[in-house]
This record gives sequence, C-alpha cells and structure tokens, in this order.
Amino acid sequence: MSTQSRYKSQIQKAEDLPNVLQTQTDWNSIKDCERSVFRSLDITLVAERKVTLLDAMDSEVKTIIADALEKGILVRREDGKISLI
Repeated sequence: MSTQSRYKSQIQKAEDLPNVLQTQTDWNSIKDCERSVFRSLDITLVAERKVTLLDAMDSEVKTIIADALEKGILVRREDGKISLI
C-alpha cells in the first residue's frame, strides 16, 4: 500500500504569503499575523543560525512581515487589523 504524503507549503519570503495563507486573510493584530507566519515558516531558512531556533524564527517572521507591509502585500488597517491584499 502506498502512502500519500501531503506537502504543506511553507513561507520563505513575503511574496509567499498570499499563496500559503489562502484561508486566512485578516488578523486582529500584528501578533496574530506573526503567529500565522510563524506556523508556516520554512524552518530551513533559520536552521543554520547561531542563535536559538525560536529566536531565529521570530526574527525571520518579523523580517518577512515588515517586507510584506513595505511591498503592500499586507496592509495595516486603522483599527489595528492586518489584511492580506
């Protein structure tokens, strides 16, 4: 019997957000958005760093979100919510 493996898309850069986070496009806060990106982050991006894995992942998530906000992929609403465009 063959086993089916399900490939889960992972975030490597800001441009991956619309493809990976298709089911959720709005978050109540930047922290909620960070959690979503954190859960889908490609761990190979940070595995070689000389800091703890959690710190490296946190840093990468913040970098990706900042880049996405700068590029207009994510938008910060007046009420503090974050939306994927």
